[in-house]
Amino acid sequence: MRAMYLFCGLTGSGKSTLASKFAKENGLAYLDYDTVVQPFLSEIEKRYGIGASRAQFYISWREACYKSLWDTCAQILSNGASLVVSAPCGKEIEDPSFFATLKAKAGFDFTAVGIYLAPEKDFHFKVMKQRNAIWNDDIIPNWENYCKTHRPHRPVWDADRNIYIEYSDFDQLDQKFRDAMDGRVND
Repeated sequence: MRAMYLFCGLTGSGKSTLASKFAKENGLAYLDYDTVVQPFLSEIEKRYGIGASRAQFYISWREACYKSLWDTCAQILSNGASLVVSAPCGKEIEDPSFFATLKAKAGFDFTAVGIYLAPEKDFHFKVMKQRNAIWNDDIIPNWENYCKTHRPHRPVWDADRNIYIEYSDFDQLDQKFRDAMDGRVND
């Protein structure tokens, strides 16, 4: 049966790295939210500016960006391919019918596997400081405030299988993910 593996978590949680590796190891198509939408956002920013803050800029374009991603996913799935996707999914993890809606858009049933990555706070901060991402300009100087408003939490969506991984380094993440996928850990 066709499947969609959706890797989610806060920025800098390792979702793109882990999802890309998983897709490559399994010969699956892979879509990354940033790769799909960032070229358009960069062009909009270049032409029109971002306004008061980068965070507000990204929030204002969120719905259009995610619509592009989910429409692309539905098209790939409707063509019979399994798919690996990485995206933050802040709102989607709060939608109990998220996958049912995507299945309806794709026009058929598929196995939905939701994987949420929840790094330990100090490790996450270390990773964020090491990254050279433009959206970190708003996050790093306001880390404590960011942590109050952006906490990892278990998705409530209707995935056929949910995997929630807490970890304090990337080696631990890799091992916990392998264990979960091999069925050695309860979801």
